[in-house]
Amino acid sequence: PSTGPRILENVKDAQAGLYHARHGNTEVLVRMLASGWDPQRAKDKNGLNGLAWAAGYGHVDVIRILLEQKVDPESPNKEGRTALMWACRNGHLPAVKLLVASGADLKAVTKKGINCFHWAVWGASVTVAEWLLDHGLELESQNNSGCTAPVWAAASGSLTMCEWLLARNADFARMNHWGHGVINKAAWHGHQHVLEWLLQLPGLEDQLFLMDAAGKTPVELAALPGHTNVVQYLQDWMGRRPQPLRPATSIDTSQLK
Repeated sequence: PSTGPRILENVKDAQAGLYHARHGNTEVLVRMLASGWDPQRAKDKNGLNGLAWAAGYGHVDVIRILLEQKVDPESPNKEGRTALMWACRNGHLPAVKLLVASGADLKAVTKKGINCFHWAVWGASVTVAEWLLDHGLELESQNNSGCTAPVWAAASGSLTMCEWLLARNADFARMNHWGHGVINKAAWHGHQHVLEWLLQLPGLEDQLFLMDAAGKTPVELAALPGHTNVVQYLQDWMGRRPQPLRPATSIDTSQLK
């Protein structure tokens, strides 16, 4: 890795070390450590330490250095996200493997119940997602809101991830406690290409006519952020196959945390 610009080497400035961890500036970090920079205490405003920044950008050499300095791979930020989750989110498999080998908990979850597999799916990393399943994470795992991998994939807009999950026999019909399924999420995020693919799957068409916990349909969710192309596409589809609107049966706000 590049040593980067010789700036921000003030060991009293916690953010300086985080900057170099993020950018993979190993030689600068080594100098700062030798001068007294404390990587165990240095965190940003969101509670992220240098290990999380290095993991998120896939800087394996920096990860090794910080682990040698006894930085805790399990240390979470304010939301409960660990360095391993950042590596999974951004698809850095070598970083994932190194952190797990160093004791990072594969089955850790955030305060909202989001696990490493969910992060990998959201980040559209099939390679990391497959590795995680092969090492014990569950295909149908859900967060506190009841969101499973297909819901995360639909929200991300990754058709490749959707196809991979379908090949793994993931349940695309399952909806969360808010009454949101893959159709809702793809519509809300404006992913028409994903909707076109999803609506070819048996049984998913019904989700177009289901109202969520707030009484909104996928068309209305698409309209909120101004996805007019998606609104028109779904209205045309619904016009060809009309059904009565009805509440989603999955709604269970008592389960929401």
